[in-house]
Amino acid sequence: MNLQPADKGPLTSWDRETLAAIQEGDLNHKRVETALLICKRFQDSTNGNKPTESEISDMLYDVAQLPDEKQAVCRQAILESKIISHHAYRAKMRDYAPKTQEKTRTPKPIRCARFDGLVDLVLDERRVRYLIAKPGGGLEVLDSFEKDGRKFAPPPVEQIPFFIADLPEVKTAWLTDEPCRLFADIILYLEKISLLPSENHLVLLAAWVFSTYRQEVLPYSGYLAFFNVAGRGKTRTGKALISAAFRGVHTITIREANLFRLSQDLQATIFFDVTDLSGKLARNDSEDVILSRFEKGARVFRTLFPDKGPFEDTVAFDIFGPSIIATNVALYRVLDTRCFPISMPHSAKHFPAPDPAEGLKLRERLLAWRAKQLFKPLADPGKIMAGRLGDIAMPLRSILQEVKPEAIPAFDELIEEMQQAGREDKSQSLAARIVQAVKILSIGNLGGEIPVSDIATKLNQGIGEESKAFVNPWKVGRLLKALGFKRGRSSKKRHIEVDKEDLESMCQEYGIEEPTETPLETSQTSQCHSSTDGPGDISGDITDSQMSLPDTDGEVTL
Repeated sequence: MNLQPADKGPLTSWDRETLAAIQEGDLNHKRVETALLICKRFQDSTNGNKPTESEISDMLYDVAQLPDEKQAVCRQAILESKIISHHAYRAKMRDYAPKTQEKTRTPKPIRCARFDGLVDLVLDERRVRYLIAKPGGGLEVLDSFEKDGRKFAPPPVEQIPFFIADLPEVKTAWLTDEPCRLFADIILYLEKISLLPSENHLVLLAAWVFSTYRQEVLPYSGYLAFFNVAGRGKTRTGKALISAAFRGVHTITIREANLFRLSQDLQATIFFDVTDLSGKLARNDSEDVILSRFEKGARVFRTLFPDKGPFEDTVAFDIFGPSIIATNVALYRVLDTRCFPISMPHSAKHFPAPDPAEGLKLRERLLAWRAKQLFKPLADPGKIMAGRLGDIAMPLRSILQEVKPEAIPAFDELIEEMQQAGREDKSQSLAARIVQAVKILSIGNLGGEIPVSDIATKLNQGIGEESKAFVNPWKVGRLLKALGFKRGRSSKKRHIEVDKEDLESMCQEYGIEEPTETPLETSQTSQCHSSTDGPGDISGDITDSQMSLPDTDGEVTL
């Protein structure tokens, strides 16, 4: 197209730029051509031939629809022809500019690794995906899901601290595996790693591994506590267990932030491999986390946002989950009661290091079993066990009912051995010695009232006041209160009232046999006789805070 009129000279600068834009075959060349011709008519023609207001408006509208680089060429022509002022041109361009839709921002998915129905995170063709069990049976695999208008997706593989199961292997186990065969394979796997105190311990450990895949229905998850000198295989055994357990993580530190994330976000099974766990917990002020973690529904509270004011400044963390402890220093009594204590025997045999790949194969099979059990209640344990050890043992007995009922007698035998060992330990405590003294003094006591002074005197027979083993009478009074004895006062003396049934129950609890000593005739004992009663553990089941301050209930007249 020739833009130069016959009676005009060479093309102006904006004519040439416009012509170049048109010759490039731009899709908007008609709009550019129209704009150029209108500008030339307005500039060169007489009043009768000038473009109408309607033509100018249409032209400006079309220019506003052009791409920026073409619009710039037309703008120059329009302003040079003086069709419209700079200010009016800018206003028209704003008014006529096409209304662009605001780009809808795709929200970043929320990383999530825990929700109802989730079997676990799995690898499928190098992607981390959700493996979900359907309530009616069957499996479903998802890359993400939406709930309440929010999108959730698995965490990236580099942020997952445990080995991830392979989806095809889990599906194969879902179709072909049997729990009794899997139980036997776990036993074989553990036998190769270390020497345990007995074959019954293998049953305990295998049941515990299964239990980590049933966290949703466990009321308690007792700790496996390996306590020994160095070099007995505690760490090796713990690593083998954690490789097969549900989302197992091995840590040598006690950091609250990590524990909260592992427990609440990942529902992880944690192996605490710490030389002195009790000491490290005390230094980090984290005793409540470990002491509560064994019980379902346990939460700990931390004030993280003090500026927000009451209630909103505090965050509650769900810290329940299975745990393993390996330590060279004995656990303090309160923590020890939440554990299955395991003392590794000496062995001259060489054991190989655990193979994580072998543990992962067991994990894949255990996940298939978890998928089948996910919506089922925990089996009836079939037996009620007394005490804290009974609380943590019954869920494992339920697991054995589900996978290997024939192993239950071996498990019961081991738990009875642990209970007996616990009674023997408690029988050496100060609380046990006080109960024993009360038992001796109750023989032949028809009134059922025993002066506190008599109990203190009996307890300290053969021990001088300057000895560290001497028990302060006020401490005796506090311990009697903590043990639950009813107290009273008569003839200006404090006494306790003894219920024979309660006393017999305490004797059984502390492993106290029938005493052979005769009771004291009066409280005015002037001679000290030698005694086999040692100082024992001064705390027993009572914490130091319960015994440290004088108490008027412990007043005695000596």
